[in-house]
Amino acid sequence: MYQLLSEIKKQEVILSRLVRRINNHRKPVCDTCKVQVEDSLVYLKNYLTDKNKELQNILNALDDPRIDCPCDRHESEPVPAIRSDSLYGFAYSHAESAESGTIQFQVASPLHHEVNYSNDGLQVTKKGIYQVSYSVSCKVESEATNPAIFKIVVNDSFTTLSSVIKSYTTQLLSSTQLIPLMEGDVVRLVAEVSDGYVYSNPSLQIVMVAQ
Repeated sequence: MYQLLSEIKKQEVILSRLVRRINNHRKPVCDTCKVQVEDSLVYLKNYLTDKNKELQNILNALDDPRIDCPCDRHESEPVPAIRSDSLYGFAYSHAESAESGTIQFQVASPLHHEVNYSNDGLQVTKKGIYQVSYSVSCKVESEATNPAIFKIVVNDSFTTLSSVIKSYTTQLLSSTQLIPLMEGDVVRLVAEVSDGYVYSNPSLQIVMVAQ
């Protein structure tokens, strides 16, 4: 495992050097090449973010005996391949909250120029099929009779049932689904928590996979 980490660090160094050489090259970089480089870096960032969440999930299972081992859970459906020309948006926060309602994000980046951060959600400007993913760390601080609930809501009215997660325990929650969206739709992450729960590190990601 440590040998693999060493190889990853080597590749990170090579990647940083290549990006610096491109930025500092005497020849100007055309817009097409610049977009290609930026899209590649966004893809790598999102991929590493997803893998970090998977490792955090395993760590939570090791730290808390009340959490099922991730290996015992049902395998998720395969995630569609992300095209380099896809619309994308990513929002996250490091804050802790015990408030119900639309989750507030501190940072919305990276964002495709045709995806907006609007009214505490991600707004798309093109009709299509989108992969919508979220994650949030849920913590039980005192005894609670009702579960903490997290879900994806589109335009304050449509709840994506496949995104609804209920939890009575401390754990990292995550969900991914495909949702058809229309131009102007706003995707929000909503929490319903009662006394005894807090949540932190929420993130929301959308990627167009088909038109």
